[in-house]
Amino acid sequence: MIAFAPEIVSIFAPRAYAKATWIVPPIAMSVFFIFAFDLFAKFEFYYERTSLIMIASVIGAVLNVALNYWLIPILGYEVAGYTTLICYVMYAVVHYWFMNRICREKLGTLPYDRKILGLITLTFLAVGFLFLGGYHSVILRYLLILITAVVGFSKRDYLMTIVNQMLRVRKPI
Repeated sequence: MIAFAPEIVSIFAPRAYAKATWIVPPIAMSVFFIFAFDLFAKFEFYYERTSLIMIASVIGAVLNVALNYWLIPILGYEVAGYTTLICYVMYAVVHYWFMNRICREKLGTLPYDRKILGLITLTFLAVGFLFLGGYHSVILRYLLILITAVVGFSKRDYLMTIVNQMLRVRKPI
């Protein structure tokens, strides 16, 4: 979606919405953090610590309103995509912190490897912003798509190893 945002916006929206192309990457990256939140919040639901979910939701909502109130008058509506991304990052981080606290207390173990989660997250964000930087040049963007596909295909065994490591049950802390 991020790689092809300029084409998608030009097909589905009138020319007047062309500037929306620049908002697609942060909104699409926000979806990654919505997915991450779900991975972490399952532990809060299972152990009936729903008050923590409420706390994280309030933090995310207040941060979103505050950032939009402060930044939209200065930078325009386009910044709302980035404030959304920032808020979902914070939302996922707070849930990750709560999950770790619960898992240490209840299980004596952590379900996910912090280094692997960090590597996946940073790689995803880097690639997303790299594609965003390529929006000025169709040739550069399609070259990035090709390079990403070739690297992904050639490293597929390594990538599957990382995924399998993430899915494995962790040792007690």
